[in-house]
Amino acid sequence: MKLYCISGLGADERVFQFLDLPDFEVIHMPFIPLLPGEGLVQYAHRMAETYRPEPGSWLMGTSFGGMLAQEVSHLIDFEQLVLVSTVTQRQEFRVLFRLADRLRLTEMLKPAWFSGPGPLARWFFTAHASPQREILDTILSELEPTYLNRAIPAIAGWQPKALSTPVLRLHGTADRIFPFHRIGPCAALPSAGHLALMTHAPLISALLAETLAVHQQKKKQKI
Repeated sequence: MKLYCISGLGADERVFQFLDLPDFEVIHMPFIPLLPGEGLVQYAHRMAETYRPEPGSWLMGTSFGGMLAQEVSHLIDFEQLVLVSTVTQRQEFRVLFRLADRLRLTEMLKPAWFSGPGPLARWFFTAHASPQREILDTILSELEPTYLNRAIPAIAGWQPKALSTPVLRLHGTADRIFPFHRIGPCAALPSAGHLALMTHAPLISALLAETLAVHQQKKKQKI
């Protein structure tokens, strides 16, 4: 089964490297440049046109990539959508995000959430152990300011729509970016922070394998 993957803001395929998915053909969808003033809906259209995911395949996104994956899922008929450490409705955002959009003060989000490598960023992302800490530091040091400046308003202004694709939603109970108590129905990842894909890769791998087995069983029953 082909599994298309979209990473978090400023990140790349390194966040998926700890997953063990022998039954999947993992295909990464690196971010393309975000245009000035572009919203997530328009951005998702360009991502879909660039990578052309196959209908009937799976799509997984984490954090910002999870938001983008939701918009891509409205364009292509995927068999399964996997959302990790992300939000699916406005109420799940921290109040800070919603106020920043309403007051047009998206600049206020940057110092706290993307302060560059260091203790504050590691605390927000719950990256206290190696190698997650080193990977996070590298990702933040490589983050392009222009992309960040365009992505933050796009996130703050995003208006999610109801999903029609089957969703496997996974969220860490210790997530500080999108706190677990604000998140809707999901499979809880005990003690996982925002980098659950790296810290809880065996559990996430097992959950994906179980979900794939369910799909395969349903297909056999139809024959």
